[in-house]
Amino acid sequence: MHAKTAAHKTLPLGTHLHVLNMKNGKSIQVMINDRGPFVKGRILDLSYYAAKELDIVNEGTALVKIKALGQKNISNRYNFQTGNFTIQIGAFRDKNNAVNRADKLKGGYIVTYNTPAGKLYRVRIGHFTNLIKAKKACKQMEAHGFTGAFVISE
Repeated sequence: MHAKTAAHKTLPLGTHLHVLNMKNGKSIQVMINDRGPFVKGRILDLSYYAAKELDIVNEGTALVKIKALGQKNISNRYNFQTGNFTIQIGAFRDKNNAVNRADKLKGGYIVTYNTPAGKLYRVRIGHFTNLIKAKKACKQMEAHGFTGAFVISE
């Protein structure tokens, strides 16, 4: 919360980003240390410190431009297209709802996640080593009515 950090769904943990607030021109360098945000249409979740530096705490969201800088001690030619990816179909507080959703999917599985507000049951499908293939499969899931699906890195 008080560090220059952020959450991203697919970039490898430890990746450094340059984040620019498009409204006021302020920028900061942060490191990916968590997964998220788990809200469709959002690509980055900044720590309180980073959001404060960019003057977006009061608004809560802002249009930003991000640039992946790479990882410490790793060449900037790090390939962000490879890794371990899956598709998240939904997240539920009620385990029965998660089980029902997973049952509708062939190969769907549930990952339990502890939050300060209690357990979350995340329904996921697939294992991909290529981000492009994972994104293609995600679009197919959306076309089959699973709106809100998105790719995450495991």
